[in-house]
Amino acid sequence: RDHKLCLLFKLYDTDGSGHLTSDELLCLGQALANIAASGASSDDSPLARTASMAASEECAERFRQRLLILDADGDGSLTLDEFRAGVASEPALMRALACVGISPGA
Repeated sequence: RDHKLCLLFKLYDTDGSGHLTSDELLCLGQALANIAASGASSDDSPLARTASMAASEECAERFRQRLLILDADGDGSLTLDEFRAGVASEPALMRALACVGISPGA
């Protein structure tokens, strides 16, 4: 799991700073929200797609906020150590990550 978490962190650390910034966390949140929403509805109507998009944006923001809670030093970004330590303590994040093959004990 640790190796996969490191790869995920590096993937979303787009500026290579060693920190996930608020914008990078929002991108990660959007990916997690899309994963969580996939298969949630088989209705492909324009109204359903619009509602799904709005729900996905709201869900992405909730994931971003949840990730920021893991910010132990309060600097507004996550280090790899904060990310590693915090993800395991957040069941909703672990469920979303399990959808991409990152699960506790894996």
